[in-house]
Amino acid sequence: MRKWLPNDIIYRINAYDFEAYFVGGCIRDSLIGRDTSDVDITTNMPLTKMRELFKNYKPVIFEDFGSIAFHYENFQIQITQFRQEFEYIDHRHPQRIDFVEDVKLDLLRRDFTMNALLYHPDEGVIDYVGGLQDIERRLIKPVRKPSLLFEEDYLRMLRAVRFSSELGFEIESEAFSFIEQNYFKVSELSWAQLQSEFYKFLVSKKFKDWALKHPFVITEIIPEMKEAFNFDQNNPYHKYSLYEHTVHVIDHLNGLDNRLIALFHDLGKLYTQIQKEDGRFSYPHHSEVSVEIARKYVNDDYIFKMIKLHDLSIPMSYYRIKKLVSEHGLSFMRNLIEFKRADNLAKSDKALYQVEKCNQYDLYLDRIERERPVLKVSDLAISGDELDVKPNQRGKVLRDLLDLVMQDKIENRKEVLKEEVASWDL
Repeated sequence: MRKWLPNDIIYRINAYDFEAYFVGGCIRDSLIGRDTSDVDITTNMPLTKMRELFKNYKPVIFEDFGSIAFHYENFQIQITQFRQEFEYIDHRHPQRIDFVEDVKLDLLRRDFTMNALLYHPDEGVIDYVGGLQDIERRLIKPVRKPSLLFEEDYLRMLRAVRFSSELGFEIESEAFSFIEQNYFKVSELSWAQLQSEFYKFLVSKKFKDWALKHPFVITEIIPEMKEAFNFDQNNPYHKYSLYEHTVHVIDHLNGLDNRLIALFHDLGKLYTQIQKEDGRFSYPHHSEVSVEIARKYVNDDYIFKMIKLHDLSIPMSYYRIKKLVSEHGLSFMRNLIEFKRADNLAKSDKALYQVEKCNQYDLYLDRIERERPVLKVSDLAISGDELDVKPNQRGKVLRDLLDLVMQDKIENRKEVLKEEVASWDL
């Protein structure tokens, strides 16, 4: 057991003659060698006493759940009273909570044995549910009968999949059989209820394996991906269905934003397909439609902009690259090129030349970062007030000068710029 947990919090509760243990994911992660800053503590200390004991940390109070949360050193601490939960009428939240004195009853409300281990700095790991053995076996096993556990809270099915994909653990056979037969019920939950777990699944290391082998995990949550599953793009540059292409693009990218962009970037093709005279299909304005689909799930202008521009045709020209950097910024263009590379790697071999183009674009971007060329009007060596032109002409004149400088047709020196403007018929 790694000794990085904030043991003094446990001892402060014990000093008032109450039990307290670390519980859940922080124990699991410590045992498998993963650090975490999220620490859960379970105790029989009443909420009123918790609030008083830790008041200097300005805790957030969750009165209905007998819980407080606060920052402590590098940790996000959540302390919760021992409790039992009953009557999950909406298949997500308990309708009744009873606070109890027996920690074993508290453990039985938890999801999987690997998340139901206790740890006390003086006693070590305490295992009432077989969680240690299941971690050694790399097994995700429900604390109780799978049908009871998953019917209480449908989100636990996605949570089991996410843990399997994230940790590389297998789901216990009875539990997985139930998930396969009942996962469709997850679609009864709102996107707000699913979002956090789905995002964690989306960035997990085994995402591609799960998505290709068990597509229902995604299609029951994102209905458009169900339509994409057998969607043949009928194009020599594509060797995968729209669903498979999307999964492979996701796999080539890191980070939640990038993977969300990949998830939605081509779904507009479902609604924009037209057939050409040669029998092939094209998808005019599919990027804009993809943005509208993404709006149902996310609210992020950066993601929308990336989706809209992901299919942008970029000329192989230093001047044109500078123009794009001037308009969108260097960081955005680096991300766009990285996305285009991933997009083309998930196509047929006919698209590999596009990957080489992305490599060349990167060299241009490196050059821009190294040389820091003039990219904005404010970079010019002259201001509008210094131009011998009418006030209502200054903006256009400055933009025209900027374009000439970016094309390397004139130098960015004040006297050169003035001389250039003097030669114009204004």
